[in-house]
Amino acid sequence: MLISLIRHGEVNGRAQVLRGRSDDALSQHGEQQMHDMVATLHTDMTAIACSPLQRCRTFAEELSQQSKLPLHIIDELREINFGEWENLTLAEAEARDPDCYHLFKHQTELWQPPGGEPYAVFRQRIREALLQIRNINTSHLLVVTHGGVIRALIAECLQLSPASAARIGIPLAGLCQLWIDEHSSSLLRLHWLNQSC
Repeated sequence: MLISLIRHGEVNGRAQVLRGRSDDALSQHGEQQMHDMVATLHTDMTAIACSPLQRCRTFAEELSQQSKLPLHIIDELREINFGEWENLTLAEAEARDPDCYHLFKHQTELWQPPGGEPYAVFRQRIREALLQIRNINTSHLLVVTHGGVIRALIAECLQLSPASAARIGIPLAGLCQLWIDEHSSSLLRLHWLNQSC
């Protein structure tokens, strides 16, 4: 199965913040970013899956209706819950809780944002999402989700450590493609839309 993972585009609200459970909508520019990236796909999609958060779901629903393709809304594809770090920049999170931030940067597998979702729980949720994705009977699945989710899915497929996965840059409307079989990923390609990672 070919899986095209696309991160949502620019959203309304503060830029460059930790946006997990926050349910902001795409900006007009963000919607255009998404359309531009989908237009670069060289293989026709046969199904769509997405996070339930509106910055992913709204575009996926629109695309599903236009293309008449089945849509799978997968709750496990939502972004990590940053708790008290929601809508903070990385610098603000570090200033607020430097010890927790150090854990986030250097021992991610042990990290839990204050009042948020433990990283280990998030990774388990992503494993469950991957199982649901693999069970969709389709040849080319477009998955509209979040940067942290895409990093975690890549890490699961390629057996990367959390520290290694954290170094993968996923720009807004960035696209990653995975070819997977029943046992493992066989090939990985990254595509960026007028941006470097």
